Amino acid sequence: MITKSIKHLFVAGLLCCGAAAALTSCTEDYTDWATPQASAASEAAQKLEMTVQPTISAIDFATYTAETVQLFTSNLTKEQAQTYAVTVTGEGTDDFLVMLADPEGNVPTSDLISAVKKLYGQAPVERTLNLKVSTYATNATDDGDVKVRREAQPFTLKAKLDAPYIDPNGYYYVGAATTNKQYKLSNGGGDVYADPVFTGVIPAYDGDWHWFKIAPDCAFNADGSFNWDNEEKYCVGPSVKDDDATSGATAIGKNSWHLIQSADYVAYRVTINALEMTFKIEGISAVPEYYAVGTVTSWNAGEKVCAMFPTSSNSITLTSYFTGAWDMRMWPAENFGNWDLGKAIGTAVNGDTAASGSLCWNTDNDGNLASPAAGYYTLDCDLGTMTYKWTKYEGTTTTYDKIGLVGGNDDWDNDIFLTQVQSNNSDGQPTHVWYAIGVKIESCTWGVKFRANGSWDTSWGKGDKGFPYAQSNTGDNIPFEPGTYNVYFNDLTGHYFFVAQ
Repeated sequence: MITKSIKHLFVAGLLCCGAAAALTSCTEDYTDWATPQASAASEAAQKLEMTVQPTISAIDFATYTAETVQLFTSNLTKEQAQTYAVTVTGEGTDDFLVMLADPEGNVPTSDLISAVKKLYGQAPVERTLNLKVSTYATNATDDGDVKVRREAQPFTLKAKLDAPYIDPNGYYYVGAATTNKQYKLSNGGGDVYADPVFTGVIPAYDGDWHWFKIAPDCAFNADGSFNWDNEEKYCVGPSVKDDDATSGATAIGKNSWHLIQSADYVAYRVTINALEMTFKIEGISAVPEYYAVGTVTSWNAGEKVCAMFPTSSNSITLTSYFTGAWDMRMWPAENFGNWDLGKAIGTAVNGDTAASGSLCWNTDNDGNLASPAAGYYTLDCDLGTMTYKWTKYEGTTTTYDKIGLVGGNDDWDNDIFLTQVQSNNSDGQPTHVWYAIGVKIESCTWGVKFRANGSWDTSWGKGDKGFPYAQSNTGDNIPFEPGTYNVYFNDLTGHYFFVAQ
């Protein structure tokens, strides 16, 4: 950002020196250049007039390939004006840009493209640009050469960017598993040209040949079935037919991916960048391992203290105290602690307090999830559809001094005590989420249980899924496989999660 006064001197200096064309922008109100330091112009100099004649009325960057664009011609000679300033404004915006044109009225094509993107975004829609040309012209007088500022009448230019069509309603998997709108790829609901990254989870396939492609919403019939007549016109696939790579370039047409299945994965996360035309495919293990970072953890991303508790291979949950303002985001295990863009899951709108909505991979440093209000809530996330839902927790909130794991190493007398996750919520409410890092259990004949305060007055046993995760709902012991684990437990809901190290 160049401040107003400095920018005036900067641009004026470029004009006086006849510098090459350049581009600058500012969100402040535009003020004409300051009067240059020069002696008073003579009457003859003041009578010098400048006019410009537009040479182009519309430009489509999908077909225009030259490195420069001639915007106008001027009545001034090269001796009178070596450089022109072209101020570009749009409609419905206070922003502007200044481009420098050569004596023939040429500007770099890249500068004009940047102006359209700055003012209107990247959508391939015809836009109106308002152009105002000005310069400091040199005029010979009896008193010597005098520079005078001249400005021509504004004119307009229609411009359309070269960009692929991006469906604002999202994209869907079409392949061996289904050709209906069952598996959606979403960008979280924001502007698709500002956030063109669409992500979704597709199933593993039992057959020998798992082919698939990605189809926009507009390619489907009204009943949700895929319209094969739209395949070549709209479908996104690999640039190479039957591509089995996990990343690369996409193309519009009939090409399909050939996904090589792995027994290690129960599903796959597919990500496409609909603007840059690239793709990435990642395997998803049977147990989704995600961690919350936010007010519930005092925004500490140094250690995996607050696991999101799995409820299926594609869904996770967390019940705790939330503040209702920029509460948290979620990292998959492989990205934990990495603040780079696109590494965490949140929402398209930062601090959105809606009771439900769409999740997306963060493309900026905002987009945090927020509960509808301050209080105890359950956050349920479906990683298959990339959606979330908040539910007010109406159960009891008994506070325990200690939560322990007992039965490990066949020891039913001495607990392995967990630590409660420490929040920085202003109400001072406990999180009721507990963890222990690097718990080593070499033998476990009868399984394990969780209990409160080292007593059997309150304990939690095996849930419906058993191991390594479940929600406790019986008094049976939790079946356990010896090893070293990070252990997570929620005393409000009885959810537990053992993460092997």
